[in-house]
Order: sequence, then structure tokens, then C-alpha cells
Amino acid sequence: VAVTARRSVLHQSQCRPGLGCGVRLRHSAGSRPGRRLLGGLFASEGATDVADVPDMVTIEFADTLKKKMEAQWGRGADEWWKSHFYAPSATFEDPVSSAKGPESIQKLHSLINESSLFTAASLKVHDVQSVGKGRVRARFALVMTVKILPWRPRVSFTGVSTYWIGQDGKVTRHVDEWDSASNAMEAVADALGPCGLWRKGGGSLNCPEITLLRRGKEYDVKKVEPHRSVEAAFTKFTKQSAQESVYKYLQGANALQKVMRLSSPLMVIYQDDVAKEAQYLSCILPGVYGSGELEPPMPFEASVLGFAKRSGGTYASVTLPRESDYGGSWVSAENVFGAKAKLRACMLRDGFMAGEGWRLVRYSDAQGNEGAMYEVWIPISSLEMRANHLVSATEEGYKLP
Repeated sequence: VAVTARRSVLHQSQCRPGLGCGVRLRHSAGSRPGRRLLGGLFASEGATDVADVPDMVTIEFADTLKKKMEAQWGRGADEWWKSHFYAPSATFEDPVSSAKGPESIQKLHSLINESSLFTAASLKVHDVQSVGKGRVRARFALVMTVKILPWRPRVSFTGVSTYWIGQDGKVTRHVDEWDSASNAMEAVADALGPCGLWRKGGGSLNCPEITLLRRGKEYDVKKVEPHRSVEAAFTKFTKQSAQESVYKYLQGANALQKVMRLSSPLMVIYQDDVAKEAQYLSCILPGVYGSGELEPPMPFEASVLGFAKRSGGTYASVTLPRESDYGGSWVSAENVFGAKAKLRACMLRDGFMAGEGWRLVRYSDAQGNEGAMYEVWIPISSLEMRANHLVSATEEGYKLP
């Protein structure tokens, strides 16, 4: 976790696409209030008098914050509240709720964590930063299961927590800002769509682990671990046969006649940005074969299928509406390339440097099914996911080169 103990200043000469989202906010007397930030609300300046708080208090608080935030969620979190994290008069607010005092904050928290509504909550902290005396920010990703719905969907939220602390190191104010919603109406719209409330939960088919770093209003940022995959080269005229070859391999058409569980996602890999013809259909190998612990069995169709070691990486992604296409149950080319162009424009606006190529990603088994979900992924070659918000490149004070 990166901890920055000094006040962060954004200079125009420092903010350029190659810096990814490691841009820092200006905190100076000349800054205009109300600057629009990606991700929703931002905490107002001067809400708490922290002029007398020593820097060391802030640094020590930031140094332990990641562990404390993650321990607040999941089973056994009741013990966490005995640590007196909040001051007696502390306040909490997020886009849909607010509370005052540790007991009220705990009651609000208990509605989400291991309650009659939600279960299996897990919070990951990706970065912590001190942003001045007595103020610390942390970027988080929260995932939980909605157990009151029969299909038990797994929903996710990402954002930034800002803490104001007093001289005793206790939190006097805590503000959560979500990337996907800045008020109650936006939160409802998000729940009905992108957050995943209407998608069936259950066991994960993701091989390897895919970590959500940011789920925003327009696109997401996720990290994919290195993996091995079985792949087939194809064109739009041979997509169906390539798809069938991958499926047969997983169903036992291999040297060991081993049946492997169908993994997800299935990826169509484009090697460069301008090509509209895919080079490879790639299916991540499941279990120990995907992690590289064991060599996968050779396919019967060795002239069609091969293995690849993919390095993983960080990607910007956007979800597509599902339509029928010429090769089966896939999305239309018009939607795919339209979404890719829009995603690339968003990345440019927000200061992400795109890598080579892109992917059409399908969350289903190799044959596909009626519940398949599709995304466009563009690799990010320069990324520093920091606790500060992404500052829009279209805002005053920053011009694209």
C-alpha cells in the first residue's frame, strides 16, 4: 500500500495520459470549490478543524488503515467495533445514508455486513494516501452476496473512503464516495443494472482470479492474473468450428481423454486496434492447468488448437448488450466496435494509456448459453490506481496534448 505523507498537488505539466490514474488533486487557496470529479461526491474542505493534528498521527493512521478497513467486513467483524475506531461524535455519510456516533454507524454497517439482507461481504483496499494533516483517503472494492433474492447475486461497489482524524487518532468524519453513483437515484439505477443485482450468483468460473479495481458509471478497471489458455486461430467464417474444437477439447478430446470443467471467460483476441478480424479464440484452462502447475494434455486436433501463456494485466472494460450475430449467440459487430471506440475515448479523457490490441470477452462456457454476458477489454499500459479520484481531462486546468 502506498502511503503519501505530504499534501498532493496537481500540476498541468504532470497530468498527461501516460500517468494513468495516479493524478493528484490540487489543495491550495486558489482552487475553485465544486470541481467535478469522476466517481461522484467529494468531501468538502474545512469540515473539521485539524490544523493542530501532528503529521505523525496522520502517517500512523494511514499506515494501519488497510488492515483495519478489511477487518471491518465478513464474519467476526463484531470484534472490530471494540477497537474504538470512531470518536464519540464521529459522522458517516455515503451516497444513500448517513449516521452520527459510533453506535449509529455500527447499526448502519450491520445492515450490510452478515445481515438478513447480505452475506459473504469482502472488502479489498488497493491504495491508501495521506492528503494533508488529519485526512487520509483509501480506494476500496466491496463485494457481497444478496441473500434475500433466490438467485443470490454477487454485487460489487468500488470507490474512495475519506477519513478526518483528531489528535487522538480517532475518526471524526468518514465519507464514502462511490465510483458508480453519487446520490440515491443514481444508486437505484446502478442496482437495477451494472452492479449485478439481476445476475445469478454461485460458484465463480473465473480462472484465474480477476480483481475489480474500479467499477465506474461508464467503464470498469480490472486486473487479470497470468494464466495459460487453449487457443484456436480463426476468422469470422471459421469461428463456429474453432468454438466447437475448444469445447471438444475440454470434453475429453485430448491425449488423457480428461474431461475438464468449462471455464470462463472465453476471449476473442484482436492483436491490434484497427483489425476487425480476430486472430485467436482463447479459453482459459481450468485449475492447475491454467495456473501452470501441470502441463495440459495435448489436444487430438493439434493442427487447430494450441496452448499459450498469457501474462495477464490491467484492462478497462465495458459491458455490451447481447444480440444475435452471424456466428451464433454473440453480440453484433456494430455494437462491439462502437463500444470499443467509446471506451477508448473514455480512457483518453481520463488519462489512461492503452496497450496494443483488445479483447471481446464472453462470460459463459465454450458453447455459450442464454445467460451469456459480453464485454470489450482494452489493455492499460500505464496505470497507478491511487486513492485520489480520477480527474477528468476535460476539466478546466488540463488540456489534452
